[in-house]
Amino acid sequence: MLLPRAWSRVTLWVLASAGALACLWIAWPFVASILSALMLGIALAPLQQWLQRGIRHRGAAASLTLVIFVVAVVLPAVLVSIAVGRELRGLRLDQLPWLDLTNGDLRVLVEEQLRQSAKSLLGAAAGVATGIGSGVLNAVITLFTLFFVLRDGDAWRRRAIALLPLEAERTKRLMDVARQTIIANVYGVAAVALAQGVMAGLGFALAGVPSPVLWGVVTGVFSMIPLVGSGLVWVPAVMWLFVAGHT
Repeated sequence: MLLPRAWSRVTLWVLASAGALACLWIAWPFVASILSALMLGIALAPLQQWLQRGIRHRGAAASLTLVIFVVAVVLPAVLVSIAVGRELRGLRLDQLPWLDLTNGDLRVLVEEQLRQSAKSLLGAAAGVATGIGSGVLNAVITLFTLFFVLRDGDAWRRRAIALLPLEAERTKRLMDVARQTIIANVYGVAAVALAQGVMAGLGFALAGVPSPVLWGVVTGVFSMIPLVGSGLVWVPAVMWLFVAGHT
């Protein structure tokens, strides 16, 4: 009787492993979306906990947190992407404030890259707006996963502490350090990029630089680069304004 029982256990483990691998294979294209949801869930956890103290319902607090995130972050990002795509589509090389291309082949190459960038941005924004495309599917999976991370994150954390082969107190400390690091980086980097991008965009618009939304977004993205940061964008722009006599 021991042999059949042993084979039953082996068969059960093989079937369970095959099922886990199949689930992993199915979910693999969406791993980035799931990881993004985990990061966002950690970053939005303070807001969700604050709302839960007032609402006293975990699901309602998670739903409200998700709505606030969509209205405050996702929708503005879609609108900015549409504006940037339109500016890229209508951008001419003679409008670029610090670019002087005299080589015909290089000019054609840059124009083609600009058109491709505009097409990609408009396609992504249109996909989010109309609810079609793989980008929207990933966004839906991210938001769907984010809801459960916000609602059940504490329970998952307790279960992970119980399963990990470390002392419970040490595991809690490691998780707290990781959580604080993620929150500080997400809010710090996002706040700096947003502030510099908005200020640069407003400055470019007031100074008469073409496509201020585009260059504001570029400034925000470049602000994440250590040491040089947004100076790679606004320093050439200031030099162009000075040379062109717009000071």
